[in-house]
Amino acid sequence: MRRILMAMLMSVMVMVCGICSAQITEKDLNIGGIYIGQSMDEIVAKYGNPIRKEPWGAKGNAYVFVINGSEIAITLSKDRDVCGFSIKGNSKLILPSGIGLYASMDSIIKTYGQPDFNKVVARTDRGNIIHFGYKTPERKYSPDLDNSPMIYDMITFIIDVNNNISSIFVSTEVVSDVVMP
Repeated sequence: MRRILMAMLMSVMVMVCGICSAQITEKDLNIGGIYIGQSMDEIVAKYGNPIRKEPWGAKGNAYVFVINGSEIAITLSKDRDVCGFSIKGNSKLILPSGIGLYASMDSIIKTYGQPDFNKVVARTDRGNIIHFGYKTPERKYSPDLDNSPMIYDMITFIIDVNNNISSIFVSTEVVSDVVMP
C-alpha cells in the first residue's frame, strides 16, 4: 500500500514539474497548416492567392490568406519563406495545443507553463494589454557562421483587459528584438 501511495505521489510530482517547465517546440509553431520556414509557393498552391497585402512595420508587408473561413496574416523572409504569421478578430484557427483566440491567460499557463516574457504594452481604464509569450531554444541563422546572430522562434499572445487572447503571433525574431524580463 505504501509503495502504491509513493508511486502515485511521484507521478503527480512528475506531472507538476512537467507543467512548470513547459516549453514550446517546433510542432507548436503552426496555425491552420501554416508554419515557420514554409515557402510562399507552397501556401499559394494549397490555399490560393492572398486576398490582400498590408503594411507590417519593419518586416515589410503581410499577405492575408483565408483558411477555413478565417484570415491569417503572413510575413515572409527575403527568400519568400514564412518568418511570421498572426490571427486576430473572429478567427477559428487554433494552435496544435488547442489554444485559440479568446482563450484565457490561465489556459495558456496550464498548457505552456510560465511565460518567457510578459510585458504590459498598453494601459486602459479597463485594465492592461499584455504581450505574453514563449520562445524555443535559441539557434543560429547559419550553423556555418560562428558570428551569426541568435534567433528564437516564438509564440506571442496579446492578452486583452479581460485576460483573454485577442491576437496570436508566431514568428522568428533576432535575439536583440526579443523582449525578455
